Amino acid sequence: MADSVRVLYVDDDPAFADRVSAALRQEDDRITVESATSARAGLERLDGEIDCIVSAYALPESDGIEFLDAVRKSDPDLPFVLFTDAGDETVASEAIAAGVTDYLPKEGGDGLSALADRVVDAVESYRTDRRRYERELEEQQIKIRALHTVAARINTADSSDTVYEAVVEAAEAILDFDITIADAAVEDVLVPRAVSTELSTDEYFEETPIGAEDNLGAEAYRTGESSVIDDLRELDVVPADSEFRSVLTVPIGDYGVLQAADHNPGTFDEGDLELAELLVAHARARLSQLEARQELQQRTEELQRKNERLDEFTRFVSHDLRNPLNVAQGRLELAAEDCDSEHLNEVAAAHERMANLIEDLLTLARAEKPPTEYEWVALAELLDRCWRTVDTKHASLDVDIDRGVTLLADHDRLRQLLENLLRNSVQHGGDAVTITVGELDDGFYLADDGEGIPESERDSVFESGYTTARNGTGFGLSIVKKITEAHGWDIDVTESSEGGARFEITGVDVTR
Repeated sequence: MADSVRVLYVDDDPAFADRVSAALRQEDDRITVESATSARAGLERLDGEIDCIVSAYALPESDGIEFLDAVRKSDPDLPFVLFTDAGDETVASEAIAAGVTDYLPKEGGDGLSALADRVVDAVESYRTDRRRYERELEEQQIKIRALHTVAARINTADSSDTVYEAVVEAAEAILDFDITIADAAVEDVLVPRAVSTELSTDEYFEETPIGAEDNLGAEAYRTGESSVIDDLRELDVVPADSEFRSVLTVPIGDYGVLQAADHNPGTFDEGDLELAELLVAHARARLSQLEARQELQQRTEELQRKNERLDEFTRFVSHDLRNPLNVAQGRLELAAEDCDSEHLNEVAAAHERMANLIEDLLTLARAEKPPTEYEWVALAELLDRCWRTVDTKHASLDVDIDRGVTLLADHDRLRQLLENLLRNSVQHGGDAVTITVGELDDGFYLADDGEGIPESERDSVFESGYTTARNGTGFGLSIVKKITEAHGWDIDVTESSEGGARFEITGVDVTR
């Protein structure tokens, strides 16, 4: 050891401190000594440059063990030699328990000479450990940087198999794991998706039941907890290869499990586990993205098929039903010119009802499609326009909404929704019904003072075809429900303060 050794000697006996300082310098000229007469003064001298502390046991206001405890709180590994009175085995035992580096009696034939050797040995060991720690830390940092580079590849993987393959390759190349396997959870079993190039087929299971009690991978998947096993022979588990001794296991969330194995015991440590969990975190994030993308693709395709069916239905209603109806209405007009019969009025009424049904069917089909043109709509102004287009008879409308309130919605769909709610209240609440529309924290309500809706029927009013009106089609509130759902809103029906019906629409983006 060519470097100098800086020692802090703490003792309340200045004369003995001078003697120790001189003896240490004489024994080894690399040693320089600084002195302090109390534990407090010694702590104040710790500046990061001290290589070793030598302390007496008896100190003012405290003792050497208490001083050691205080030092360990700031520097757990700094060499600390307790240089105390001979024969005090109790102190020696306490010192060892407190983490002292070495213990040496003051008195003895070669006490000061031995002290110099103990100090140098302690510092050499400390510096060797520190260099090894710094080297391991640097290696760890290199691996972490390399894993982040691998993350770029994982994050661009276009399939789950590519993710598993990248994880195993990184475990081999960066983490130096010789035997690695990545299993994917498929229904109720774990199935290998990628394995190390050196792993033969008889060294891993073709599939593992997730419920298996004697399998580390299955257990990790069930519990979501990682593990490092130093020796499999000490556990009641069944490895794929009886020669496997140590195993590292990390669950990949809900997607699977990563395992590394070795034929030697004690191969993996906490550092390996930390790096493996970092690697798996990247894989888990990408697998989640791929899953979300696949679900989105499936929903998009299903929505496209649904829209195609709706378009086909709309064409059918618009042409195949409207055309014969138009012919029938034309023939009815001609028949009315040739004869006068009370039956013709009934036919005309039936034609009108068919026309209303066709129009509501078309509206209901369009309501199934998600809105495409969102904008901020002034609710009070739109209500005024809707009221003018509805046959209100002798009904009245009270809009208890500030003119500055706007909703984020598809304007035309929102208008259909409001018109249907207003029309429903007029049809079911009576000719002179009073309708009130007011604000909610995240939406609005429409209430009337009509007869209301029995609680037993409130779950049914939004079903297609449900109506209690003689001339109703039963599609009005169903259309309202479809429009709210298409916007991502919620609708509930309750009783108004006047005993009538109250519809509450919530989950709406509102500005005031």
